[in-house]
Amino acid sequence: MVLFRPEEEDIRLTQLAPYTENQVPSERRATAYVCRNFSCQQPTTKIDKMLGLLGIEEESSLIGD
Repeated sequence: MVLFRPEEEDIRLTQLAPYTENQVPSERRATAYVCRNFSCQQPTTKIDKMLGLLGIEEESSLIGD
């Protein structure tokens, strides 16, 4: 699931999906929260780290190299 959370608080989102309440951007950057079976890994702002958590091999075309 991909989630966009505006900087201003959106009570409707947390009412619909309470588990997103603490899933906020880190240092005002896009932040990936990779979760499986009701357990989330540490959030990351790094594309290669997110891909690794998802079990996807890094491809230079995906990360802009």
